[in-house]
Amino acid sequence: MRVDGKIVVYADDTCLLLSSSNWETLRQKTELNFKKIIKWLNIKKLSLNFNKTMFMVFSINYTLPPFEEITLRDCSIASNCNCPKINIVKRIKYLGLIFDCNLKWNIHINSLIVKLRSLMFKFHILKHITSYHTWRIIYLSLYQSILQYGMVFWREASINVLKPLSVQQNSLIRICQKKDNLIGNTLLNYVEFNVLPLELLYKKSTLMFVYKKSYFFFIKQNDKPFGKDRLCNIKVLFTNTSFGQKFINYLGPVIFNALPIDVKKNIFNDQINIKKKYK
Repeated sequence: MRVDGKIVVYADDTCLLLSSSNWETLRQKTELNFKKIIKWLNIKKLSLNFNKTMFMVFSINYTLPPFEEITLRDCSIASNCNCPKINIVKRIKYLGLIFDCNLKWNIHINSLIVKLRSLMFKFHILKHITSYHTWRIIYLSLYQSILQYGMVFWREASINVLKPLSVQQNSLIRICQKKDNLIGNTLLNYVEFNVLPLELLYKKSTLMFVYKKSYFFFIKQNDKPFGKDRLCNIKVLFTNTSFGQKFINYLGPVIFNALPIDVKKNIFNDQINIKKKYK
């Protein structure tokens, strides 16, 4: 099925991504492509659940579209039209992440803080009955697994939004080490407990993401002469706005290229071997 956009499918969740330079063109494009999808579903003897279908507009300019719903018109009578309608929403939860129309991530991070806060009491109880090694396993499996989910996307939020989450993590590390709230240097606490703080955890997650995708972006050495420290760099997808520099397709290569040359060489060679293996 051909659409004027991109379809993203994961399990039973489907997204149709469209873009345009103005609201009216976007509305027309959305209606046209939705009709194509409904027609394809009818051919396959399937139906679309309009109660669970939503439409959200992304804009960094805080401007809202001049319409509140998308009507998939299939009749010529406007007065008694019973054609399906899709309501516009300002936020939506998709695959465990809460997206808002301005991509600010405030709502998702606040929801994450509340979810992780419910674990604090359990950790208070368990600190009296578990060993140090068991503590770390519990922390990684219960707390960090939730914390780092989708981090490569929502970590672009502002420092003020992320600060409460960082403070919560610091407090939990002290609980795990059976320390009072203000005892010990924060960074040393992480070193002693052998886990990563929020910022370093983000860099680790980003590097793992880039490692999986890096063979798509490696700079060809014969394109132009590079110094030795840039031979194993990957392409940085430069953007025209500072907003675009908050995303993984920009920050990922930037963080990767800042690694020591020996580390990048080993990763580069690994990716070359993987590429040869699957050719």
